[in-house]
Amino acid sequence: MAGFIGSPPMNMALGRVERQGDDLWVRLGLAPLRLHPAVVAERPAPASYVGREVAAGIRSEDMEDARLVRDAPEETRRQAC
Repeated sequence: MAGFIGSPPMNMALGRVERQGDDLWVRLGLAPLRLHPAVVAERPAPASYVGREVAAGIRSEDMEDARLVRDAPEETRRQAC
């Protein structure tokens, strides 16, 4: 339902939940997306999916290319390439 409810519609992609230290990530192909710690604290269920494939929903207005963000740390810019 998340793919067609809302405006604009949500983009869906298959990914895998991973843990790196205390952080949770969703890996979409070669792109790792870190789940913000405040979100994980508020919604702890994703931690039970570590190592499993999930459907991730991302709205286009919530994405940006780190290579184009002037204040992005250099490490983040390299990871985005």
